Amino acid sequence: MKYYLSLIVSVMVTSYIFAAPVSEQIVSEINSSPLGSVIDISQLQLSKTFDILNGNISGSANMSFSENGGTLFYSDDPETVKSCGILYQDTLPAGEDRIYLYHVNGTSQQAKVTAVLKNVSSYMNTVTFLRKSLPNPSSNYLSLGASGVALYYQNSSLPSTLQLNPGESALLDSQLDNTVVNPSQLLAAIYDIESTQSLEVTSLMVTFSEDTLAKWQTLTVSPKDGSNRLGTFLVNSKNSPIGVPYTYSTSEQAKYFEIASNTKYTTNDLPLQGVDAQNSAPVQLLGNYGVTYSIPLQISNDAGDNQIAVLLCPRGGAYAGYLQVVEGNGDVVSTQMIPSGATSISLPTQGAIAAILPLSTSKMSNYTLQFMPAGSTSLPIWLILVPFNKESV
Repeated sequence: MKYYLSLIVSVMVTSYIFAAPVSEQIVSEINSSPLGSVIDISQLQLSKTFDILNGNISGSANMSFSENGGTLFYSDDPETVKSCGILYQDTLPAGEDRIYLYHVNGTSQQAKVTAVLKNVSSYMNTVTFLRKSLPNPSSNYLSLGASGVALYYQNSSLPSTLQLNPGESALLDSQLDNTVVNPSQLLAAIYDIESTQSLEVTSLMVTFSEDTLAKWQTLTVSPKDGSNRLGTFLVNSKNSPIGVPYTYSTSEQAKYFEIASNTKYTTNDLPLQGVDAQNSAPVQLLGNYGVTYSIPLQISNDAGDNQIAVLLCPRGGAYAGYLQVVEGNGDVVSTQMIPSGATSISLPTQGAIAAILPLSTSKMSNYTLQFMPAGSTSLPIWLILVPFNKESV
């Protein structure tokens, strides 16, 4: 179950850049707590004024995300599948595509949530796998969504390249097709693929004993649950801000990005707009689940602080996820489950320490925050930048 918090604010007209002061207590907690820990951040007293993307700060009009990447095939309706059948189907264009399957077995039998690819072109279609995430199905939906994002970035055990003749069908992944989904368990799988021709993708659920390729073309469409959590979207990535680094100074103190809000009072991170191909109806992807976010930061150490803490603060309810940090040279320098050692973080007065970024004293420090809103989590979230000195305590 997913929940969203719509925020209503009164915007103060000003040309100044505001920053939230960082208290000694918060610095002390950051210094004494390991990565993934949840700390009290109520003393930050953040407000919309300090929102990098959506607040009324200098230059905020230029802080919108640029949308790019390939097509997103998102299958999550019905989320709980009560009868076997086709869950979603569409033809994707040649190029890079992301397939996200997110379904619970709502029957009393063992089943499999799987997918079939069909070459609908008149030419040989080569399908190459770029990324894969296939965590073991679980009844702990929040934890599974988070581990699925972690596996997506860790990216291992890719399936072999497929060569499909015109009209030929194949399983998306034999491992996926051999994965047992017990009653009440969730299957959350993510695949990034690249095809040389247009490709029909069909997500479906059948009883585990059935032969998917022999059965799938005889299936009817499973009844939807009315939540419209499915669709085809022409982009699957968001980069911020407008494809160039956000320049941030430690003298600005604490600021944050608000990510994946449901109803926005600005236009800087709206839900993706797409189509439900099964009935040609427009849909929007509330929460932007399955969308990869990339936030490049160029940090100047004007205040003499030696580190930046990146805190994740939930704004709409329970959240569990994963954050990856890439240095300017492309090396992955930090990976973190959020939170660690707990099921979720849930209060807007809490922040999970998602990363600690060392700062240079003589030049710009360059980092990129990479993450994906995890299925089953509540949104939006804040990613808060907190400059501090390690020696302060």
